[in-house]
Order: sequence, then C-alpha cells, then structure tokens
Amino acid sequence: MRDILKHFSKDQTLKTIWLDVYEENARARHVYASLGFRETGTDTAKVPGRTLILMEIDNT
Repeated sequence: MRDILKHFSKDQTLKTIWLDVYEENARARHVYASLGFRETGTDTAKVPGRTLILMEIDNT
C-alpha cells in the first residue's frame, strides 16, 4: 500500500485518494489509518445489510 501511495503522490493533479472498507474489518481500518487515511463517512447503499466506511487521504 505504501508503494501505491508513493506512485500516486507523483501525480500532482490527484488531490485526494479515496477507498472504502467494510465496517467490521477493523484490521484494514487500522492499517489505512496508520498510513494517514481518515474516516469521512459511511455508505449502506452499495451492499444491503453491510456498512462501508469511506476513507480518504490528501495527496500532498
């Protein structure tokens, strides 16, 4: 994941990187948070009965 973020950081037109992760996936949420992602919202419409946590990081 660090290599992916490093790759995208070279693109100065890309201001924000978004991802979503299932609410119950605490391990992934922890990993993304440790890389600088922050939780910005939720989405329940994509998968009935499951909640996605929306996360983003500024590409600066």
